[in-house]
Amino acid sequence: MTTAILLNYQRQPNMRQIIPALRQQTEDLHIAMINNGQPYTTESPDQEPDDLWIMPFNIGPFARFLAAYIYEGWLYFQDDDVIPKDDRYVADLLALGRERPDAITGVYGRHIPDKSPYYIRNDTSGPTNMIKTICMVMHRHTLGRMRMPPGTVGRCDDIWVSLETSQGEPIHFSDFGFARRLKQMPHWDTGLEHEPQHYPEREVFSAWWWRRGCRDAASTD
Repeated sequence: MTTAILLNYQRQPNMRQIIPALRQQTEDLHIAMINNGQPYTTESPDQEPDDLWIMPFNIGPFARFLAAYIYEGWLYFQDDDVIPKDDRYVADLLALGRERPDAITGVYGRHIPDKSPYYIRNDTSGPTNMIKTICMVMHRHTLGRMRMPPGTVGRCDDIWVSLETSQGEPIHFSDFGFARRLKQMPHWDTGLEHEPQHYPEREVFSAWWWRRGCRDAASTD
């Protein structure tokens, strides 16, 4: 069985739609939700996750990867502002992911080079070294190759996980065609448009990983 990892933060109304939609998928999903310092109340039984992990405060989006360590097999990650339009969405994305069992497969990819500018705001399809957590799949053993970060990674959790598991090489794969099968949901006054520092932070973090993270990994080989 595939585990769907959902992170709840200030978008409860979206989650009440996302969970029922995932129940309708042809892929059999075990749904795990991480409450990142936020409450979650349901209005009907089909809105309840199978597992609910409660963080006492907002520890950032890396919480989803901490929870994912508990599970085995394939993992499906999805943000709380998108929802599949059709019931074969997860199955089809997993089928693509199983072609590359040692990598991350997703919808939105960015290639992060080893020189400035590091974080280029252009989505890419095909082989890449970074997949955004908006929607992606990976096997648990791929996640197991990731070192735990030395401190908080903030909103750069997807950069850390992608570069750690690829070591900067373009082994991951993105298919932007899946974006057409996702519906955008309300942001509920949270999101990138409210965080002007988001992209500068990702540029700095990417540069830091290439300077420190890759070097440290090489020293432990």
